[in-house]
Amino acid sequence: MATNTFPATSLQDLDATRGTATQALNNPSHVTHHDLEDQVIEALQTKVGIDSSAETTSLDYILKNTTGGHDHDGTDSKKVVATNLDVAGLTVSELLRTNSGGTAVESSGKTVPTGTIVGTSDTQTLTNKTLTFADNTLTNVASLNTAQTISAVKTFSADPNLATGGNIQVNAADPKRAFYIPASAMTAATTNGAASGTYESATNKIIIPVFDFDTTTQEFVAIAIPSPHFWDASTITVQFIWTAASGSGGVTWAAQGIAFSDDDALDAAYGTEQIIVDTLITALDDHHTSFTPAITIAGTPVAGDLVCLRFKRVPADAGDTIANDVRLIGVKVRFTIGQYSDE
Repeated sequence: MATNTFPATSLQDLDATRGTATQALNNPSHVTHHDLEDQVIEALQTKVGIDSSAETTSLDYILKNTTGGHDHDGTDSKKVVATNLDVAGLTVSELLRTNSGGTAVESSGKTVPTGTIVGTSDTQTLTNKTLTFADNTLTNVASLNTAQTISAVKTFSADPNLATGGNIQVNAADPKRAFYIPASAMTAATTNGAASGTYESATNKIIIPVFDFDTTTQEFVAIAIPSPHFWDASTITVQFIWTAASGSGGVTWAAQGIAFSDDDALDAAYGTEQIIVDTLITALDDHHTSFTPAITIAGTPVAGDLVCLRFKRVPADAGDTIANDVRLIGVKVRFTIGQYSDE
């Protein structure tokens, strides 16, 4: 009996045993030829298998038995890789989704946007994009990330809605605000108060209320103002705006403050003063100091408190060398806001 090699390693060659019309039946052997054909047919039957075959190597089993044979349930290596998939009803660049029952693929009705598609947990850089939210609240964005950074000009189609006490930060910090206090709004101390006066320029008659501070005696002015509710009740800084009619050298200014809540005694000590030294550049020119170091307001302040601020020249300081009066035009007070709204 001839040996059948099909289908283990190669196709069975039947030409070698197939005779011609002029050859005898025994050369080549007709029996051998039919034997090989029978073996090939039996091998094909085994390979294909009967309906519902239990033979694990048969094609019927491999293709139809979803337990141990062929499946595409995504739990093993037998997964579908679709190339050039053509699905009726879809258009170019249309996104797919599963249907509500999770049993089929259908069109999402959306097309692929231009540019890179990213996930909600990725770090995003948005350029020239419009963000639309259901209720125009920043909390919708914060649900994706705890902090948002807007690096360029953005236009909101409606007012951003901050929760009570919410704020808009700058460089991950609560922003600063400032207000100006002119000399005309200040009051000279009863004891060692600076002399109030008016500067009037010679040519153009520019008129500015001022306080004149002595070159030897320490003199004071002060103001009492209600603090805004958006103040975070932390430290403040002060910038002095001043001039001098003549002289040269430097001047030393100082500021300090105290806060009063409802029913606090008004006779209480100021907080520690902070000084700033500035140099006279040109007589009768406008001069702006740098801001002082942080000034701690005494009295355990809270937003909305009455805050008393006191300003003075410190003639005993080594940096104060102008040998005549200097004139205070006003001060700029800078503070940190703890919330966006003053309520």
